[in-house]
Amino acid sequence: MRGWLLRWFPLATRAGRVFGERFTPLGKWLLATAAIAGIFSADPSRTHAYLLFAASTALLLVAFVWSLLWRPRLTVHRVLPACLRAGEYGAYELVLRNNGRRTLHELRVADRLRLRYPTRAEFDAEAAAATDDNWFDRRVGFLRWQRLRQRLQGAVIATVGVAELPPGAGLRVQSTLLPLRRGWLEFDAVRLLMPEPLGLCHAVLTLPVAERVLSRPAIVPMPPWRMPASTPRAPDPGVARQRGDGLEFFALREYRPGDPPKHIDWRSYAKRRHLIVRQYATAALSPPLLVFDGSAARHAADFEALVTIAGSLLMACAQGGVTAALALVRDGDDIVETSTLDEALDSLAIVTPAGDDRAAACAAFIARQARERAVCVLSPRWDATRADAARDLSQSHPSALTLTTDSAARGQAHVTLITAPASELPLLADSLGLDMPRMRRA
Repeated sequence: MRGWLLRWFPLATRAGRVFGERFTPLGKWLLATAAIAGIFSADPSRTHAYLLFAASTALLLVAFVWSLLWRPRLTVHRVLPACLRAGEYGAYELVLRNNGRRTLHELRVADRLRLRYPTRAEFDAEAAAATDDNWFDRRVGFLRWQRLRQRLQGAVIATVGVAELPPGAGLRVQSTLLPLRRGWLEFDAVRLLMPEPLGLCHAVLTLPVAERVLSRPAIVPMPPWRMPASTPRAPDPGVARQRGDGLEFFALREYRPGDPPKHIDWRSYAKRRHLIVRQYATAALSPPLLVFDGSAARHAADFEALVTIAGSLLMACAQGGVTAALALVRDGDDIVETSTLDEALDSLAIVTPAGDDRAAACAAFIARQARERAVCVLSPRWDATRADAARDLSQSHPSALTLTTDSAARGQAHVTLITAPASELPLLADSLGLDMPRMRRA
């Protein structure tokens, strides 16, 4: 029966939206009164019910026609932030300008995101994951379908009220929204609602204003964390090392004005009869690296949990004073590496699971990078290839960390299993050596 009802869910959603926007609370009350009076007026002897039905219906019809005649001249544009974060309220501004000749009263501004309905496959996956619904929703599924549709849409946006907007005036109003997921939030239009003189219906004006803003993944609060210190990078053959004021001797060269006298090599001066100075090299340190193996994820929930873990670790490193790099293992031959925190979080906001399993390429990349920098590996899947790579990494780099959300890694050595970032936060903290009393438990 649910498969047949799925065809009617979009129609019911549109009808509910139109009903909620078009009628005011007083209009909804009068509409219910007309419906009840219409039922009783089926009996010809109940003339009072018939008169009530006729009067209420006439009022609603006049109000509805009156609302269709509203044609204001308004312009609207948004002032969006650079980015948002899933699960946290964000604010932005709507700039309204009344270009007409009449003052607008009791105006309501309803911003709208692009509407996308769930597919049958998405709904089946949602139904399989949710087991705590009531009996009616398990049999019919409309409320579950609505929750999935809202999450795919991206956010919950509050309706803003404007008491008065004089002609020729502009106004900046603040709106709030709650992102429900990471990724791009695509705005579709702005709906302006104003009650007609009878106060029964809203006159509705739709202004198409298409924009989008990036929602970054949710972050689990963690204390500042420093990954193990990276080792000095060995110089490539034939390439000069970085020059600086370190302690390691690099080379000799002729004296130049401004060189410190303490760097003068007097033995060379005795041989060549001109001043020679010693140069010292500063060890070239590589930033720590988080390798995000997004290939061949078994479940979407595991992949999303791993995205949250990656963002949380990056933020913890940044709070500890170190900017960790993020390497994304995706489809194709290249492994993309970011250098700043903003680039890493933006990449995590739009990352999708890779279609092909790239365990071999990921293992080779980790083996190269582990020679010269601290490494933390995050994978949504655990198999023999990844187990071998984790064992080799732990032997060559004991301070390296391997995390996975795949339950197949339970009880395995050299790996930490994280089933959900919030509930498994103590386990993650113990693995990283963090101080749990300083953390906010979920």
